[in-house]
Amino acid sequence: MPFNVCDQNGKHIGILYERCPEYSLGRKFSLVCLTELTTEKININFHGIKDYLARRYDLKTVFGKIKEEKLQEKLEEEWREYYSEYGAYDEVFLLKIHLSNHQGEISHLIEIEEQSVQGYILLNRENVIFHNKETIIIKNELDFIQPEKEILGKKPLYTKVVDYPVISMGVMGLGEGLLLGANLSDFGGRNHIHNTKLKLMVGNDIHQLELPMQINAKRGMTILFYLEGQKIKHMVCDERIYTF
Repeated sequence: MPFNVCDQNGKHIGILYERCPEYSLGRKFSLVCLTELTTEKININFHGIKDYLARRYDLKTVFGKIKEEKLQEKLEEEWREYYSEYGAYDEVFLLKIHLSNHQGEISHLIEIEEQSVQGYILLNRENVIFHNKETIIIKNELDFIQPEKEILGKKPLYTKVVDYPVISMGVMGLGEGLLLGANLSDFGGRNHIHNTKLKLMVGNDIHQLELPMQINAKRGMTILFYLEGQKIKHMVCDERIYTF
């Protein structure tokens, strides 16, 4: 998904990189790698993207070769229908769009050096604003990208609390408690559970997140999330580490 990403002042902040599965956040989010690298300095296998599309559209010969003319016609038709606002047909731009839409299946076709990445923010692909065919602009304030707050030696996902956190307490039922690992002694007055609802700026969008514990967060704070796969494993907020 190789597009440069800049802030509202035109400053380069990273590269739109990896698509998040639909079930992880419930919306069409992708990761933006925070890096000084630009798309011109990374490797993109455009032939591999065309080969993937040819297989997807059943446009390969029995010998496995791409039916180049047929694929060209298909891509130009798609351009006229969906992307004509960007001017004359641009194959490279369209292939990069496809890399965005099918990232989970062809992520091996783009290479970014891990040591060059400082962290991540999220971008809602349904709310993308292109500055040009190479660059996406995020018009929200990005003051929450604060690498100095990273304390676990990993690549965090940066977010910012934009509304008052809501902390609620409920009573854990017997069935729910046993499912979560409680025993009968836990139901002698110590069966309360806490939840914290957070409204977070994640990049170019606001995301609601509910966590199964009391989080000592305040509006305006930066929160760092550390993911393993699609699950939150750690969180850093107000100089506290939370583990899930």
